[in-house]
Amino acid sequence: MISPAQYERFCLPYVREMVREIHRLGHKAIVIYFGGVGDRLEQIAATGADGLSYEASMKGYVNDTAEIAARIGDRMTLFSNLDRSACWSRARRRTWRRKSRGKSGLGGPRAGSSSVRPARSRPAPRSAACGSSSRSRNR
Repeated sequence: MISPAQYERFCLPYVREMVREIHRLGHKAIVIYFGGVGDRLEQIAATGADGLSYEASMKGYVNDTAEIAARIGDRMTLFSNLDRSACWSRARRRTWRRKSRGKSGLGGPRAGSSSVRPARSRPAPRSAACGSSSRSRNR
């Protein structure tokens, strides 16, 4: 990963230029960023892009959506995938709490390849899970 100073020097001028051209052509611009975005969030917001698409926390970095949303405010629309392991862990804890109180079942939201399923549920048919891969269906 490059430093914020290197990002500003080597990447930001080109991103700004692309955003300007996309807007000139009458389209919305979405910056797609892979990796930890926290230390360069203001630089990305300053590009004038309409949206920011970033990865869920993984690979040794943390992208906290609540923190990013608080810092960005209404300057950009945010897009992100789900952190499947964190969601699954929270869903599992909710399931155990529910079962320990005598309640049964957990609906299990479906969100494309980042689906979270309760334990022992059957995978959705491929046509029902938008964008799912065989790897995510077999989890």
